[in-house]
Amino acid sequence: MTSVLASGQKSFYRTENGALTYFDLAAKSPALVTDTKGVIFLQSPQDQARIVQKNSGARLIDIGDGMLCCEFRSKMNAIGGDMWP
Repeated sequence: MTSVLASGQKSFYRTENGALTYFDLAAKSPALVTDTKGVIFLQSPQDQARIVQKNSGARLIDIGDGMLCCEFRSKMNAIGGDMWP
């Protein structure tokens, strides 16, 4: 993480011009995350406004193929009263 911060980056992953990049430690610069079969990056569906429903504690995200992802948003991902309708 030290080389990431030293380069001026604030995180390992970030979105540049709509594309997800990661910090390539060998090259010491951002590199494009390529699509890998069977791997879903959940940040991408959020950017595409696929949030089906949300409240202060969770979000349901349509990740395609009839599947939903439940993303907990509360402190320490605790299930609380705000999870229920």
